[in-house]
Amino acid sequence: MAGLLLCAPARADNLDRYIGSELSRQRIAGLSIAVIKDGKVVKAQGYGLANVETGTPATADTVYKIASVSKCFLAVAVMMLVEDSKLRLDDTIDRYFPDAPATWKTITIRQLLTHTSGIVEDPPGFAPFRSQPDIQVIRTLYPVPLLSKPGERWSYSNANYFIIADIIRQVSGVPWTDFVRDRIFRPLHMRETRTTTTTQIVPHRAEGYIWNENHFTRAEDWIAVRPSGAFLSTVHDLVKWDDAVRRRALLTPESWRQILSPVRLNDGGTYPYGFGFFLDPWQGHRQIHHEGQLPGFLAAYQTFPDDRLSVILLTNTDEIDQSTLARAIAGFYAPALSPPVYKALPDDPRITAKVKRFIASFSDGDPDGSLFPADMANAISGDLGLRTRVATKLRKWGIVASVTLVEHKPQGSMTSYRYRLAYKDSDSLLLDVTFDSARLIRGWGYDTDAAQFARAGIHRGR
Repeated sequence: MAGLLLCAPARADNLDRYIGSELSRQRIAGLSIAVIKDGKVVKAQGYGLANVETGTPATADTVYKIASVSKCFLAVAVMMLVEDSKLRLDDTIDRYFPDAPATWKTITIRQLLTHTSGIVEDPPGFAPFRSQPDIQVIRTLYPVPLLSKPGERWSYSNANYFIIADIIRQVSGVPWTDFVRDRIFRPLHMRETRTTTTTQIVPHRAEGYIWNENHFTRAEDWIAVRPSGAFLSTVHDLVKWDDAVRRRALLTPESWRQILSPVRLNDGGTYPYGFGFFLDPWQGHRQIHHEGQLPGFLAAYQTFPDDRLSVILLTNTDEIDQSTLARAIAGFYAPALSPPVYKALPDDPRITAKVKRFIASFSDGDPDGSLFPADMANAISGDLGLRTRVATKLRKWGIVASVTLVEHKPQGSMTSYRYRLAYKDSDSLLLDVTFDSARLIRGWGYDTDAAQFARAGIHRGR
């Protein structure tokens, strides 16, 4: 019995030390976490500072922008309207946007929810420092060619959720922000969750930060609300959301089944995304999750149904690896979920050469357009913010000393390659690059190398 009583404090101490080391290593101003095991909160705590200038500590009550974690709320709102018989998932969106181009005529609400519409990632007319009606921003998408035929492939699109939000407004007859508040947040008693605002007084609000060389600077505070990442929340409130997801509350079991089913593409294949949730397994364990990023803020919601474990992580510093950090936290409560330690694999020299060109050209601020399909190359060329973010990420720890393949796996007609980027100061980054059958890059992402655990000298308590 004494051994059992000592187990939980030891684990908490180890977790606290690990998070403390990551705040220092990854230059994080502040973060808050909640861990839910078997339906009960076993950890809810803040670390670091919610406001660097005032020295205000981060707590479990600190309010953060949750960015794209907001998408799950809009997806549930759509299913409420389906259950109310006010719309159907396979309705085409031309009935809501009669002036839309012909290429939009066959796009369905289902395809918007699942990022299979073919619409580009972001509306070109979105202006972060100007408030505009959603329909005005949506119309700036009309001249932009689709990336693919509707339903043909998965491609993440914030623009889809701009359109979804306006459909909610049209069908419900009230602002989409009010609909989500009244039908989701109030019934779940999520009292601290609200639409992002820069003018209202929000108690316990965190300030957003960027690490700039050797100090924190304030991140941009956008005036405009992005429906794709609209809300402020706390880890305590998102515990209530996790409970609703676990209990399949607010909707019928059939609606939840559809939300949590992988999308089926035109060719009969699937992609691990449902309605507002990623569904890809993690190390053989079922996982339901979504991450989000806005200037100065990152968020992660991850739940592992078979392990009866959920992790919520909110932080007021961007350009860190929030998904890997959340999984590492999960590993303290379910060791099988700990991030793996990768070993080098034989590589395809042609693919590795392109990955090295990707790293070198982005790091120099001039991405090599020949590595991408023409539409992506054009989009990257015209997006200075994107180029700057990727360059900052790749140069975070200095000069890349080596690039090593550690994993590759098929994803439908594409293949994802994971490389370890080792830096001269011994830190390393995991870079995921997805190639299509023509060996062109279709996407990329980042994770923290699990070898950081060993370097931090932290006992995991397995």
